[in-house]
Amino acid sequence: LTFDDGYLSNHQRLFPLLDGLGMKAAIFPIGVHVGRTEYKDTLSSITPHFSYAQGAEMVRSGTVELGSHTYDMHRYAPLEPEGQARDGVLPLPGEGRLRYCQRLESDFRLSARMLERYAGASPIALAYPQGLHTPESEGARKQAGYLISLTVEPEVSVLRPGGAESLSLLGRFAVDDIPADRLLETIEKGLEKAEGVTPGP
Repeated sequence: LTFDDGYLSNHQRLFPLLDGLGMKAAIFPIGVHVGRTEYKDTLSSITPHFSYAQGAEMVRSGTVELGSHTYDMHRYAPLEPEGQARDGVLPLPGEGRLRYCQRLESDFRLSARMLERYAGASPIALAYPQGLHTPESEGARKQAGYLISLTVEPEVSVLRPGGAESLSLLGRFAVDDIPADRLLETIEKGLEKAEGVTPGP
């Protein structure tokens, strides 16, 4: 199970449920919103997000793994200065490739550093905001040390032992993508398909 954004309800409601059911989850908080109820330096209210201390509590339990949803690439256009609202991690208009790559890697590294320092997490996965990505973002993600990247494409991913590329751009089914019975059927078919996959080198 994966959850994006890092809402306070993940700590208050999801965390106890997971623990009670003996289940685990990966949560991908937006770094700049951790512990906040307002959008950055504005007075505009946002859905409350859990703090690093609350994230650390979940990590210590062994029930939750924290990954990155970027530090500050997940932006809301109406509250951003003109020209500063990206679509996911896509480049801004007129942003040169070198500057774009530098910003990506800097953001991804900052997100990991904050999770490590303040939540005791060792993030290995990055979930792209809106699932949007570029070849440059994949390069920056690898340079920043994330082994896994996730999109929002509703598809089954097959992981191949020894095949690092099979950890790139993994699909995920959102709660409104597929009914529960079809999701279970899809998982079962995916498992059957995976059993016939020859391990990579």
